[in-house]
Amino acid sequence: MGSSYLESVVEFAKWRYYVASHDDGAHFEEGGTFPAEAEVAVEHAVSVSDLPASIDVEVMALGSSYVQLPSGGGPITLALEASDPSVSWAVQVIPGLEPGADGTVVDLAAGPVVVPGDGRVVVVTALPIAPNDDPDQRTDELFTMTLSISG
Repeated sequence: MGSSYLESVVEFAKWRYYVASHDDGAHFEEGGTFPAEAEVAVEHAVSVSDLPASIDVEVMALGSSYVQLPSGGGPITLALEASDPSVSWAVQVIPGLEPGADGTVVDLAAGPVVVPGDGRVVVVTALPIAPNDDPDQRTDELFTMTLSISG
């Protein structure tokens, strides 16, 4: 049947991760040939010694931020501390939580989520509340969500 525009924004944010050194052979056909400069910027890298941490994620509508989780310290709990209510938030864990999954969308509004402490990446995307908002009409306004990360 296809997907909505907003679903495709979330999906593309995931695909953008899988280029250059992160290429898994299942996304962009030539993703492994992309230069290192094509890799998404990790806005926040959290180490085990930083835990617990509160990360303020700021993005424009339809924008995404990438947060590198720590590895080697056991399971990680992700929770939503606060968020701007004027947008909805899509949060996905890369790679996914099921074996072989390239990403899993998690609903932090429903409560904390535990993920493996193996260095996964969390992608946070701000989506307009009205699904028919014209993406060409967005502004430079930043929206904030605070992500709690604990071990």
